Amino acid sequence: MNAPQIHPDDGYLLDYATGTLPEPFAVLIASHLTLCPACRDTARAFDRVGGALLESSEPAALAADSLAAVMQRLDRPATVTVPPPPPALSGFGFLPRPLQRFLTGLPDPPRWHRVPFIGLETVRIPRFGECRSRLMRVAPRHAIPRHTHTGNELLIVLNGGYSDQTGEYDRGDVAYGDPELVHTPRADPERGCLCFSVWDSAPKMVGALGPLLNRLLPI
Repeated sequence: MNAPQIHPDDGYLLDYATGTLPEPFAVLIASHLTLCPACRDTARAFDRVGGALLESSEPAALAADSLAAVMQRLDRPATVTVPPPPPALSGFGFLPRPLQRFLTGLPDPPRWHRVPFIGLETVRIPRFGECRSRLMRVAPRHAIPRHTHTGNELLIVLNGGYSDQTGEYDRGDVAYGDPELVHTPRADPERGCLCFSVWDSAPKMVGALGPLLNRLLPI
């Protein structure tokens, strides 16, 4: 498998390393890291910088009974719990482990929902604060209708690929959408496209059918 060629910018990797990304964005970045050695190295470098800054910071004062509390805990028998691996999700094809854990932790089992006429299936995922996310599966030779973005969106290709006026995206590649982008992503003609997208404000369909599609599509 070739390594991804299109990556999230360093700001996302830094926020991931410092634990400040909302969960769906963090899941997307973690999924990319499982496929991209270069970004793994960058994230580890940010981790090391954060550790060095922590070591050089002024230590906080400890409470008077801190040592006694630690010694008391050392006297207790150790218990180690190893969490089981997440169960496989049938019908979803390849999923990076962070995304698989995320989906299996949802309140309801993920299910595909077909959008009529446009060769698109989606998995609806509950809102996490201001963030929304979804899995999308676009059939070969089909396209997501022309749309723009009312906020920021990240998307990772999990299988197959797609193309638009910004380029071609393959497995592991991460695409970025914002209000300046208006596009019609078209799935690979042979493989289709399976992807996971996260946004902080909903996409908006444009064109003559835009108002209808905005009501039809499960955002």
